[in-house]
Amino acid sequence: MNDGQPKTNAPGTTFVPGSDAAVAREGTRPATAESNPTPRPKRLRRLTRVWADHNKYFLTFRVHDRRPVLANAQVDERIRRFIADSLEHYGVWVDCYMAMPDHLHLIVSMAPTPGRGTRPTTDVGPVPAPGGMAPGSATLGEWVKAFKAVVGRREFKWQSGFFDHVLRSDESASEKWDYIRMNPVRAGLVEKLKDWPYAGFFDPRTGGQL
Repeated sequence: MNDGQPKTNAPGTTFVPGSDAAVAREGTRPATAESNPTPRPKRLRRLTRVWADHNKYFLTFRVHDRRPVLANAQVDERIRRFIADSLEHYGVWVDCYMAMPDHLHLIVSMAPTPGRGTRPTTDVGPVPAPGGMAPGSATLGEWVKAFKAVVGRREFKWQSGFFDHVLRSDESASEKWDYIRMNPVRAGLVEKLKDWPYAGFFDPRTGGQL
């Protein structure tokens, strides 16, 4: 896990945990025949996502009977695979997650009205989703149910339900991430944040981990 400060938040927004952030745009001169400009490379699909008026949620899931089953490489790999496909399949972007042995925290972004208007798109239109589900059509409850099924894979049970809290601003999300990312250190699981591998903060421009 990268313990440097995350630099981006949900698609279309920017924040740095614990501080204000600004994005500077550089001006460019029109290309001329003499300048022989290099052709512009194609943009990554994630860079062209369009999100407007999205809701951001802080979520907590707990394992049944508080079994310490989440902090291992196999479960973490399933979490990351689900997160990688979440936007295309459900219209839900995962900003970050922190897995503790018996519970999991996530911050996610999704359209306020599923399946209407504010869907993630590419240059060629909405991204197709499996099973006839259009991007952005999943409710938060449906997404949570799918997440638990994929990650648990009948190897362990989750506590029924989940805790969710609407984050009112990027500042609120930044503060929440700053707090939960230190959980392994506060719990005495590691001495340094960088030594806890079961967490991630993702760059909406590339989908890669920051």
